[in-house]
Amino acid sequence: MNRSNDILPKTHRIHRLIRPLVLMLLAFWASPLAAQCAMCTKAAMDGMKDGATTSAGINDGILYLLALPYVLFFSLAGVWFYLRRKARQQQEPVAAA
Repeated sequence: MNRSNDILPKTHRIHRLIRPLVLMLLAFWASPLAAQCAMCTKAAMDGMKDGATTSAGINDGILYLLALPYVLFFSLAGVWFYLRRKARQQQEPVAAA
C-alpha cells in the first residue's frame, strides 16, 4: 500500500489554507517595513553630510536586517532539500551490482 497517496489530499488542504494566510501577512507587513527602511536611509544620509559616525552604524544595521531573512530562508531551504533527498534515497530500492 502506498502511503503517500493517502497523505497527499490532507497536505493539499493544509497548503491551500496556509498559502493565503502567509500572503496576507506579508501584504500587511510590507508597508510598515518599507516606510522604516526609507526613514533609516534618510537619517543615515543626513548623518553622512554632517560627518557623524552613527550613520555608518545605521547603514551596517540596515544591511544586517536586510541579509538576515535571506540567510534564514536559504538555510531552511537547504535543510529541507537535504532531508527530502535523503528520504527519497532511503525509499529507492538498492540495485544489486
